[in-house]
Amino acid sequence: MGEREGESVSVCVSSFKGRKGGNKSPNKACYSADMTCQSDSEKIVINCGGVRHETYRSTLKTLPGTRLSWLTDPDAFSNFDYDPKIDEFFFDRHPGTFTFILNYYRTGKLHCPNDVCGPLFEEELAFWGIDETDVEACCWMNYRQHRDAEEALDSFEQPEPEEPEDDLELTADGELKRLCLHEDGRKRSWWSVWQPYFWNLFEDPYSSKNAKRSTAVRILADCAPISAAAQHTKQRATTLESPSTALELSKCARDGKTERKISVRKIRAEEEKERRGREGYERKRRGGEEEKKRRGREGYERKRRGGEEEKDMRGREEEERKRRI
Repeated sequence: MGEREGESVSVCVSSFKGRKGGNKSPNKACYSADMTCQSDSEKIVINCGGVRHETYRSTLKTLPGTRLSWLTDPDAFSNFDYDPKIDEFFFDRHPGTFTFILNYYRTGKLHCPNDVCGPLFEEELAFWGIDETDVEACCWMNYRQHRDAEEALDSFEQPEPEEPEDDLELTADGELKRLCLHEDGRKRSWWSVWQPYFWNLFEDPYSSKNAKRSTAVRILADCAPISAAAQHTKQRATTLESPSTALELSKCARDGKTERKISVRKIRAEEEKERRGREGYERKRRGGEEEKKRRGREGYERKRRGGEEEKDMRGREEEERKRRI
């Protein structure tokens, strides 16, 4: 049984070629069987930067072609820094990143530490022979942010202007000639000549005296409407605080209240008129219905009484006729 278990474990581990290789990592059952059937001779000790790590040789074989997988070769003792006294391999590398790299062999998932910059982790991956595309999606942004920042900076960088050949200061004529001609001697358009000047005039206030004057004018232009609004607010407040303005405002308030009272009275009168109209209509409608019902009842009573009287009269006439006979 022990040999069969060992064979099944070796097949399961050797079939793992990495996350990006297309094969999935060994399942938990394979790892549990691996831990139970491995002996002490299968263990390997790795000292990385002064921190000792202990794992199984079969774990290092999960990623063939990498530096740690080479430790399982028979000639690894001569190719690497091996100490036979304490039976360990030594690597003078970053110990913090090695923990994540060794866990990649154990779990099949490569994560990037948050306390390590991207270039350092990239260098460690290159040393251990691991492809950077194996980094998990949750850590990919943290790993790539340094490279994205460098690409963004490179896109904004502009070539520095070439120094004159004679290392002499350019005169006004020489500067104008340099602006009006390309390096190959062709003439430039007037816009390409003056475009850098206008850019510096409005974007860089320290480029020239004209740029400083332009910046000062723009600041004054921005401050003018602000000061005008403040002055208008001050005048408005002073006007409101004067006694005459207070009397006018109180008069306007009284007039406004009177007008509001009149409008309220009109509205109430219209509402009262509408209410009375609705009440009259209801009375008429109800009176008509009641009159109709009353007349109907009276007609019914007259018919009923007439029928009964006619019946009584005929009965009396019949009795008189019988009595006479």
